[in-house]
Amino acid sequence: MEKINKYKFSRKDYSIKGYFHFDYPEHISKVESYVKNPNKIALHSFFPLIGYKQEREKYTVNISEYTDGRPYKPASRPIKYAGHLDGYIYKYYANQLNCFYNEWASENGIDDSSIAYRGNKNGKSNIDFAAEVINYIAKQEEAYILVGDFKGYFDSLNHHLLKKRIKEVLLTDYLANDWYNVFKSVTKYGYIDKNIIEDYFGIEAFLRQQGYKKFTSIDKSLSDFRILHKIKSNESKKGIPQGVPISAVMANVYAMNFDWKINSLVEKSNGLYRRYSDDFIIVIPKSLKGNSEEQFQTIVDTVYQLASENELIIAEEKTHKYRKISEQIFEMSKNTSSKTCKIDYLGFVYDGKTVTVRQKSIERFYTRMRKFVKLMQRKKTYNNKNWNKSVMKKIPHRNYIYGLFTDRGFKLENGSQKSNFIEYVKRSQRTFDKVSPNTENAMLNQIKNRKKKLEKLLGKKIYVKQIDN
Repeated sequence: MEKINKYKFSRKDYSIKGYFHFDYPEHISKVESYVKNPNKIALHSFFPLIGYKQEREKYTVNISEYTDGRPYKPASRPIKYAGHLDGYIYKYYANQLNCFYNEWASENGIDDSSIAYRGNKNGKSNIDFAAEVINYIAKQEEAYILVGDFKGYFDSLNHHLLKKRIKEVLLTDYLANDWYNVFKSVTKYGYIDKNIIEDYFGIEAFLRQQGYKKFTSIDKSLSDFRILHKIKSNESKKGIPQGVPISAVMANVYAMNFDWKINSLVEKSNGLYRRYSDDFIIVIPKSLKGNSEEQFQTIVDTVYQLASENELIIAEEKTHKYRKISEQIFEMSKNTSSKTCKIDYLGFVYDGKTVTVRQKSIERFYTRMRKFVKLMQRKKTYNNKNWNKSVMKKIPHRNYIYGLFTDRGFKLENGSQKSNFIEYVKRSQRTFDKVSPNTENAMLNQIKNRKKKLEKLLGKKIYVKQIDN
């Protein structure tokens, strides 16, 4: 346990987080001694989490679900976030747990298999992990591939199994009082919807204008029964909230036995296994050890069996078997065995030869660009009549427009550039060119007309250089 006491909060933890909750934003230096005191944490009362739905778009093949002519439908992901002090506590205990988990993963040979939320991967992101996997596939003349997804991963974690595996990782037969209190707060958590809070206290933006820094008012408090009875509790014996700092580490710990058994099985066939949160991929080279389709199917069956034993649900609609032959990908099913297709993995699409960023990410970027510019056009100060006049010297809100939709990006205090989507695509191109030189990497080609499209929307030239590297 000595490694726990040596943990120090990182530099980024020393910046005050300004989000609204039931407690005031605090600098870590003011609460660090409390957070690191196990006797205090054992008796700590956690605030209810605040929940909201993160809106996003989801690909669909059902034409009736199209919302605007594109093959995407609205979707949402439930997010719940903790109070400021609670967040520091979860962060501290998450790093402790991650430290022990990393050691267990290394000792049991899954250090390279479980790749999300690790904190020890030398700054690698989904770009690096995707490039490594796709490069491995590209090197195989022929291979069998399983791409899978767990359905409702965070919501399905069995509390009994989770507690058992946390104890195994922490090398203990029982959870200490502070650990048990943290565990209980994450599994039997209370939460309240943000829209209910704003109906009661007021809209967050309005409260900020009034000088408030948390959800409160002169004549209202959280202890009022009118708001207390709106608090919901997770009465189920399953599920942990997405958005709490320790949840991601707990999700890795929960899957450790699954990872170990699958990785051991795949290694016998000289294959590759990777799991990034609820996404996993298995690659079995056919040329090695005489691997056959029957042997591959045995591995697939074992994946389903072990998922069931660990009370994990595999999403059938997102799980596919593929076969790579030369520079082509085929889906392994009775109806599509002779039809070429593409593998979608961690935001990148691979057809056996070429790699691109997932098309819906590109479309989302341009859709956001159009909506943002149109929003600026509706501003009273700059109505549509004046917008396109050449006499106008400056584009309204140009710093935001240039930061989001041009190669300029946003400038940070230290002078470096903050990554926008364009920089993400550039970084993808550079990473794949370095890690996966055997594939044709066409990310930059997907956004080659970004400047022209923005100028067309603005109705005037912009003087930001487009740099394609």
